[in-house]
Amino acid sequence: MPVSERNLGLLDQKVALRWVQENIQAFGGDPKKVTIFGESAGGRSVDFHLQSYPQKPPFRAAIIQSGSTHLYSGVITDPAQLNEQRPEIPPFVALARSIGCNDTDALYACMRKVPMKELQSAVSKSEHRFAASPDGGVTTVLDAEGARNNKRIANVPLLIGTNADEQKSSLASQRNATLGDYLDTAYGNNTTLKRQLIYAYQVGPLSLYKTDYEAIAAVATDYTFTCVTSREARISADAGYRKYSSFSAVNRNNG
Repeated sequence: MPVSERNLGLLDQKVALRWVQENIQAFGGDPKKVTIFGESAGGRSVDFHLQSYPQKPPFRAAIIQSGSTHLYSGVITDPAQLNEQRPEIPPFVALARSIGCNDTDALYACMRKVPMKELQSAVSKSEHRFAASPDGGVTTVLDAEGARNNKRIANVPLLIGTNADEQKSSLASQRNATLGDYLDTAYGNNTTLKRQLIYAYQVGPLSLYKTDYEAIAAVATDYTFTCVTSREARISADAGYRKYSSFSAVNRNNG
């Protein structure tokens, strides 16, 4: 597949954005007043579009909620490096082989014939990681920080932030764990960091975190989402992008 056609999902989104520009007036809309919004993986997609439309973006503003190109699996990665067990086999090829598509020259034709439910099942069982690939700036930019600092992204109003407890629903297995147990697994022998986190995320009736599970969810959310989006907000603000603000949607009872 040509490098410029690697990220089919993001290319599909670009087609959709173009369709909106061409057709929104027929539905009473204004093509000059389009705002794109995404949460989690959708937030990463929005960030990708900000970076790949340095001029004349097909939207006037963007909202990124709990997402960023810096978040796994939004990180831009060479496909050949994603499969840690068998680095010589790209993840897509390994996935194709797992459902019986073994002819390298006909992978796409074979995959298109596989029922959607079978594909979904294969992906859910796969140990491989999938992420956006470098494509020369068509949909992705390798140095997102540099692009922001050098004004090579869409200069539009941006609202960015995170959902509180974004990671909570994915941590059901930690409901009976202590904060210390979780930190031992996550940070190993880094005693100083674990001590600082236990102090910062104290558990108790007078604390914001009434249970260890709530504290674990907060640590995971802050590490994975809040810190990353805060960093992106700072970089964008320092670069002088206009009308830049941030938010946090608080919901301590989800999950």
